[in-house]
Amino acid sequence: PLRVMETSEEQPFEEEVDFTGSTFERDAFFQNATLKKIDKASTENFFRIAKTCSQRQGEYTLAGEYYYKERIARRKQLPGYSPKRWLEYLLLDGLCGYGERPLRAIRTGLGVLFSLALLYWRVGHIFPSPELFNEPDHALTFLDALYFSVVTFTTLGFGDWRPDPSHWIRYVVMSEAFIGAFLMALFIVTFARRMMR
Repeated sequence: PLRVMETSEEQPFEEEVDFTGSTFERDAFFQNATLKKIDKASTENFFRIAKTCSQRQGEYTLAGEYYYKERIARRKQLPGYSPKRWLEYLLLDGLCGYGERPLRAIRTGLGVLFSLALLYWRVGHIFPSPELFNEPDHALTFLDALYFSVVTFTTLGFGDWRPDPSHWIRYVVMSEAFIGAFLMALFIVTFARRMMR
């Protein structure tokens, strides 16, 4: 049950409140709301309504936050063992926060860069191009491996280092090029989405 309060100041609710059938004549902010004792479908609906209200008020950053929480609430309605739930968590939430967290794509990209640079350095089988290096026995250093990883990730090509064509590492290199192109596009899309508000 909702008690109607006539006040010109913000009035926080300290106790349980039921907004069923309520309409708000003025602005209502639920920024620090903690939802308890509510079913998952109602949680999704609450955040959808809060998102719509925030958009109408021109609070686009807040609307984006509510959109993110709405998507999480929708995902949590799926059974815990559902492959769709885990794929959505890893791909949509983990990589870009449903389009609301562009820095997650950068964080993932940096993780891929450094992890694969470490793999290239430990495994080896990345060789300098003979036409660019005078010393054919040049050992691969970690900085060389990091350089190779960055060049591969950004799909600039191999440049002065190349993978061994007869070793499995070439498939890792190929995967890194695909992952790099995907993550850069994902970052641009999520960043543009945030900036267009």
